[in-house]
Amino acid sequence: MNPKIFILAFLGLSFIALSNLNAFASNMPAPEIVFTSNWVSDSNDLYRINLAGTDFHSLTNVMGSLQARNVDGADCSPDGTHIIFAASGLHQIDYDGENLVSLMDTALGLFDSPAYSPDGSKIAFTGIAKAFGANNNEIFTANTDGTNITKLTQNNSWDSYPAWSADGQRIAFSYSENDTSGLGIIDINLGNETLITQSSAYDRAPSWSPTSETIAFVSDRDGTSNIYTIQSDGTNLVQITEDMGNNLYPKWSPDGSIISFSSDREGLGFQVYVMNADGTNPYRVTTSHFDNSDNFNKCWLVN
Repeated sequence: MNPKIFILAFLGLSFIALSNLNAFASNMPAPEIVFTSNWVSDSNDLYRINLAGTDFHSLTNVMGSLQARNVDGADCSPDGTHIIFAASGLHQIDYDGENLVSLMDTALGLFDSPAYSPDGSKIAFTGIAKAFGANNNEIFTANTDGTNITKLTQNNSWDSYPAWSADGQRIAFSYSENDTSGLGIIDINLGNETLITQSSAYDRAPSWSPTSETIAFVSDRDGTSNIYTIQSDGTNLVQITEDMGNNLYPKWSPDGSIISFSSDREGLGFQVYVMNADGTNPYRVTTSHFDNSDNFNKCWLVN
C-alpha cells in the first residue's frame, strides 16, 4: 500500500504524541518523509522514514547504479506513486525505489532541484543548458516524461530551488547575482518575474504553503541559516527558528500544519526535524547515526 500523509497534530510542549496517531489517522499508515543523505556511502542517496523514526528504507543505494547515486534534490509526486530526483541528470523511481527511469541525461544539460507541479503533469527544475539558451542556471519546466522542455527565467542571475504554488499558477525560486540574492516568483501564464526579497543575505529553498499565500524559506540574514516565512507579496516576514545551529530546507506538509526541515542544532550532524508551521514544538525524526551532510531535500508522500 502506498504511504499516505495524514493531518498530524502536535501534542505537548516539545514532542509528538505518536502513541495517539490512531486518534488522528484512523486506519491510515504512519506518514513518511523522503530525504537525501550520505549515511551509507560517500554519495548522497534517497531514503524514506516515518515520523516516529522507526521505519527506515533505502531507495537508491540498493540499486548499485552510478546513475542513481549522488542524489541532489528530490520531490514526491502528488499522488504518492513516484519520486523524481537529480543525479547526473533527472530520474524517476516508484515510491518504493523500483523501476528507475531516466528522464534527462547530461547530454541535454546539467539539471538539478526537480519539483512536481500540483497536478503531477509537469516538473520544474534548474539547469545549465546551452541548447535551450541557458548559459547560467535557469528555471525550466517539462512534461513529467522529460519532453517539452521550456525555459522560464529570462535574467542574468543564478536561479535555483524552484517550488510550485499549490494552485499551479506560480513558481517561487532563489536567485543570486553579484552580491545580491533573494526570492523571486514567476507567473506561469504571463511569464512575469517578481522579486519578493532582495538583500546581501542568502535567501534560498522556498516552499509554498498549501494555501499559496505563504512561503517558507532559508536565510542567513541573522548570521546563521534559519527558517522564515513571508507572504507571497513580500510582506509579513517572520523568523520561525531561532537556534544556534543551521536550519535548512523547509517543506510544508500537505495540510499546512507541519513543516519538515533539517538542522544541526543538537550537535549530531544534520538531522530531519518537523515542527508546527509557526516554528513551535520541533521534533527530531532521524537519529544520530545518520551523517554530517546538509543535503536533506525532503518531500512528503501523499495518496
